[in-house]
Amino acid sequence: MPIVITVGGEQEPVHRLVSGLLAAALAATPLVAAAAPAQSSCRPKVARIALPDDFRAGETAVGRVRLTCAPGADLVVRVSENSGHVEIPASVVVRAGRRSTPFTMTADTHYSPSYVAKVTARRNRSSLTARLTVAPGLNVIQVPVGDRPNDVGLQVYFTGPLPEPGGTVAVRSDDPAVSVPATHTFQGGATGGGVPGITVQPVTEETEVALSVTYGRRTVATTTTLVPPADPYDVIATLVAQNARETEYGGTRSGQYDVWLDAPAPPGGLEFAWRIRDEDPVATLDTSPYGHVPGGGTKAAARLLLAPVASTHVVVLEAAFGDRVFELPITIEPRPTDLVLPDSVVGGDTFTGSVVTAGPASVDTVVELVAFGPVDLPARVVVRAGETAASFTGTTFSVEEERVVTVHGSFGAGHSLETAYTTVVP
Repeated sequence: MPIVITVGGEQEPVHRLVSGLLAAALAATPLVAAAAPAQSSCRPKVARIALPDDFRAGETAVGRVRLTCAPGADLVVRVSENSGHVEIPASVVVRAGRRSTPFTMTADTHYSPSYVAKVTARRNRSSLTARLTVAPGLNVIQVPVGDRPNDVGLQVYFTGPLPEPGGTVAVRSDDPAVSVPATHTFQGGATGGGVPGITVQPVTEETEVALSVTYGRRTVATTTTLVPPADPYDVIATLVAQNARETEYGGTRSGQYDVWLDAPAPPGGLEFAWRIRDEDPVATLDTSPYGHVPGGGTKAAARLLLAPVASTHVVVLEAAFGDRVFELPITIEPRPTDLVLPDSVVGGDTFTGSVVTAGPASVDTVVELVAFGPVDLPARVVVRAGETAASFTGTTFSVEEERVVTVHGSFGAGHSLETAYTTVVP
């Protein structure tokens, strides 16, 4: 006989009651997976390499490697490029569950027109290559140094000729003492140039100003220093020989001598006087005895006419600003006077020539020789300090008829001896 339970006044068989309770319990309880999910069937390959469209030398940008599907675990993709001028990582990691990853690239600043680099991403046996165009970019900027330190110029240089239609740079100054244009456009084909429209305000103390230029993703900066004007009642200056000329020779026009102020001349400039101490007759001014340093400038120049001397002689050049006198001793040496050659030489024979000076010098005197004709001469002859002549040997070549040989001699900074001649005979 089945077991019966009375519920709420009704009789139910036990097995029917248990079945109903079990069904209700299952309906109220979420289903739980009985086993782990199946492994992903993704076998990722490189689907795309995303590269910037406007990339220039000197810039750093971001590229991206994208896969065909998201891997179940971290995945390494090897990356390379073929130009040797774009730095990229050797490999990148695509994280589990993601389809792409970024990487950085930096192009160097070697000089070149636009070029194409091939960027390749490899995963196992699959690979993909994309083309990266690298255009010329910003290289360096400079503030030219001159004798007017508060006249600020700005030169911009690119890594190659800009492609058409050119390029526009952004310009910035960090101090209102130097005002710059917000932008400047360079034409296609330009490799650099100056930025016009820069203005400078006077300063009362030394002021360092930072200037920067931005082109594309790259910014390059430099600095310049503005200085207050010189005190006209307390001038500080230096007198120097331009290009550090060490030796002057009597009977020539001297090199250039410069007086340099330690600060720009005030508006209106500064007046001064050139003079030779004790009015030494060996040197006379080849320029006006009254000098002027223009407002904002720091330099004025003079040259001298030097009389012939038979021995080493020293004169003193002076630049006088009111009571302040700046001086420079100048050593004058006897000059080479003659280049001596025989009247004639038989072709194929050697001969002896000589260089003669106006007197013994305190330093060696070098004379450069250049010959035209059938002769071989030393390139230079040295008259030793304390001597007044030096000989040299020349060699002639055989000739079938008389040939005139012309020999030019020079010394110092472009001074010339009188041309000498000899005749080579058969």
